[in-house]
Amino acid sequence: MSVSWGDRPGSIKSTSGPQSVTTGHVLTGTTSRTVAQALAAGYSPVIYSGLYRSNIALDFLGSDVWNVDVTYGPYERKEPEVGDFKWSFQTGGGTKHLTQSIATIARYPTAGAADHKGAIGLNENGDVEGVDIPEAAFEWTEDRKLLLASYGWTYSGIVGELTYKTNDAEFRGLPIGSVLFKGATGSQSAKDPLILELTYTFAYSPNVTGKVVGGITGISKKGWEYLWVEYQTIPGTPDNARLPKPPIQANVEQVYESGDFSLLGIGTT
Repeated sequence: MSVSWGDRPGSIKSTSGPQSVTTGHVLTGTTSRTVAQALAAGYSPVIYSGLYRSNIALDFLGSDVWNVDVTYGPYERKEPEVGDFKWSFQTGGGTKHLTQSIATIARYPTAGAADHKGAIGLNENGDVEGVDIPEAAFEWTEDRKLLLASYGWTYSGIVGELTYKTNDAEFRGLPIGSVLFKGATGSQSAKDPLILELTYTFAYSPNVTGKVVGGITGISKKGWEYLWVEYQTIPGTPDNARLPKPPIQANVEQVYESGDFSLLGIGTT
């Protein structure tokens, strides 16, 4: 499914009593009204010109094309309903193992001490042991209410296929390869048995360009690709076993498959 979202020229309408603005859009890529509703909720901003989104109206034009009118007005409290959306986030994460520092701040050598070129934890055999440090991470969750009839067993299979895959296109304004979909949990609503309540979890790791490792420059990697460093092997003797093994190659590996996050039906912006 290839999803697209665009504005309809000349479609913006406004009123002053009560104050409201309606924007017109064209959505393509699905024949399901429920999926179209979820996509429209994901693509359209919650706030427009200081007004809050109050309604999304869909008009099916045939094939997989929809006219979408989004209305904005003063903020009013309302009961939760299908298509409602909220999100939360957290920072921090696990740990990562480093064998190379960003920079060597100081060395206090004795006679014959060597420059380790940023290698961390050189042991008596000349191997680089490295260090584990807390890893910076940004994770967020998105909670949505969807119609159970439209998001059942087949949809759970789609979610399962995309779990622990990275974005193959820009997602929530973040570049290709920087977002990891960690999965979703879903259950039938206790308040309304026709509603499926879903929580999606995503994690962001920034893409890197121009990274330097030892004397190796110009390294680039996508956020969830894995970088490891290969060190030169130096024949050791009891007299020179602690000679540092210099980094001779930086390797960037793809460890997660990529996926089309638009298939989640929650929009990509």
